[in-house]
Amino acid sequence: MNGGRVGRFRFETEEEIQNRPGVNRKLLSRILGWLAPYWPKLLLSLLIIVFSAVLNVLPSILTGRMIDQGFIAGNFSLLVKLVIASVMVMLGSSLLGVLENYMNVWVSEHIARDMKNEMYAHLQQMSQRFYTTNKQGDIMTRMTGDVNGVQRVITGTLTSTVSNVAVLVTSIIAMVQKNWLLALVGIAILPLFIL
Repeated sequence: MNGGRVGRFRFETEEEIQNRPGVNRKLLSRILGWLAPYWPKLLLSLLIIVFSAVLNVLPSILTGRMIDQGFIAGNFSLLVKLVIASVMVMLGSSLLGVLENYMNVWVSEHIARDMKNEMYAHLQQMSQRFYTTNKQGDIMTRMTGDVNGVQRVITGTLTSTVSNVAVLVTSIIAMVQKNWLLALVGIAILPLFIL
């Protein structure tokens, strides 16, 4: 009996749970080996993510300045400049998002290609006995599942982690610069939202 997926939950057999690959140094070194040729593009993608996080914080800062220094102070020329700056920041953020997505997909697809080529070469070296004792569907499922898992890590987990950390850090910096006491209160109650 094979494990199945119902809704958000995955049900696995005992055999599938026991055969689930664990994360260890050998596995991490293999993944880093696949990432190595693409470090420059991956690093560029991560830098774009950090820059995009900074741009995502700017509209709220600009909105505060629009209200405080433009609208309330009656400085409408500054208000127009800040509105234009806000629109430019949003456009820039959108363009960076497209570039970031392109870079992530490019890197993950190239790594997937390398992994598939390496797996295919390995499967070509296997004995006839291997193919008679293992089901072809299981081999194909394992091959595509492993490659898709690595792609998800690169395009999803890695980039979202870097993005979330960058947004958190830039938001905290912006809050501390605006009002350090209020920022400390906000940071102090942050754990309550996690619970």
